[in-house]
Amino acid sequence: MFGVQIAKHLGAEVTALTSTDNVELVRSLGADHIIDYKRVDFTRGKETYDVIFDTAGVSSFREAARVLSPGGLFVPLEFGVPDILRSMRTDRQGRRIVIGVNGDSAADLAVLADLVESGVVRSVIDSIEPLTGIADAYRRVSERHKVGAVVVNVAMPLPVRAAA
Repeated sequence: MFGVQIAKHLGAEVTALTSTDNVELVRSLGADHIIDYKRVDFTRGKETYDVIFDTAGVSSFREAARVLSPGGLFVPLEFGVPDILRSMRTDRQGRRIVIGVNGDSAADLAVLADLVESGVVRSVIDSIEPLTGIADAYRRVSERHKVGAVVVNVAMPLPVRAAA
């Protein structure tokens, strides 16, 4: 959710991959183009992209390279040893994989806080769970059907489901 908003803030033309149920939400976050991943395999299309930011671990570099522009970057949030090794080189067209993007330095968090406080970026909350429900929260995240963040509240006794 933050990726779309930050990319738009930086001036990018954003194409987002989402399910039919989330098209309007993603559009409200600023996506210029939306692809329903249940209907279309974006890696088989004619469009090319300068950056593919895979937040869900659904693509590989090999698949993404089909639609990456020359010099393009594939940025997966989830990666393994093969991706680490692949990140050490570019292909013949200068396309490469970039890993290790974590943004958890104090300076990075301050920039993100400023974007949130100024209203440039807004949070989308899927649900709020009490600390006693942390196993349910983890399960919700691992199922990959959440819409937005799953928040664990250490002071709250009962779970709350946010409206989509």
